[in-house]
Amino acid sequence: MSHPIHPKPQEQRPELTARQKRARPNALRQAQVLPPHNVDLTLQPATHEQVHVPAHVSGADLSREAPGDANHGQTKKDRAH
Repeated sequence: MSHPIHPKPQEQRPELTARQKRARPNALRQAQVLPPHNVDLTLQPATHEQVHVPAHVSGADLSREAPGDANHGQTKKDRAH
């Protein structure tokens, strides 16, 4: 039985190869730091006349949820049908 304060000595690890000796651990590698990007993401105010909607799109199409959100909340089994 092993005691938590006095563990039995561990077996010796094999000698490291030359490649392992040269390798640096991930913790010591420098991360690339980029300066902060100052990008203005505000949209210009647009009037209703400035918004272009293609002729084949109806008001009913606009009131439905976006195609990207159509599968939101469904499981894979629901989408397979």
